[in-house]
Amino acid sequence: MGIKKSKLKQQKTSTLFYIILAFVVALVGILLASTFTDITGEALAVSPFTVQKISPDTAFTGVFERTAGMTTATVTITDKRAYYTVSLDGENLVAITKGVVENPDFTVSLDYYTLLALQYGEISLQDAIAAGDVKFSSVEAVSVEQLEVVVFSIDITTFS
Repeated sequence: MGIKKSKLKQQKTSTLFYIILAFVVALVGILLASTFTDITGEALAVSPFTVQKISPDTAFTGVFERTAGMTTATVTITDKRAYYTVSLDGENLVAITKGVVENPDFTVSLDYYTLLALQYGEISLQDAIAAGDVKFSSVEAVSVEQLEVVVFSIDITTFS
């Protein structure tokens, strides 16, 4: 009977050890993952640029006004019927608002799954344009960097 109790105690100790080990491994995994993504799950580095994500609900209030030297783009997420105006100063994001602006400098149109694939690095912007998944139009030349800033500034967590 003493041998059975000893063996049972050894099994309980072994089980407890594996539970603690699994907890530590999970904790280390979470800590490592949080260095690559924001703890909310929002990717921090999905582009060669550092793009500050701005929520369209809080980024800009009031009536949109253009400033001299500012570039504006209208972005349409076709399957979500979502429209955004993105304002750039050169290649830097200034503001993002819901809705469209009259006579933008350029327009970008893509669907939600293409936006996801771009932001998660599954496809490059150049490949998406070549495949016809991203459409854009412009009166003047638009740099790839400006297009990337515009596409990567849309907060994908706002869609359900």
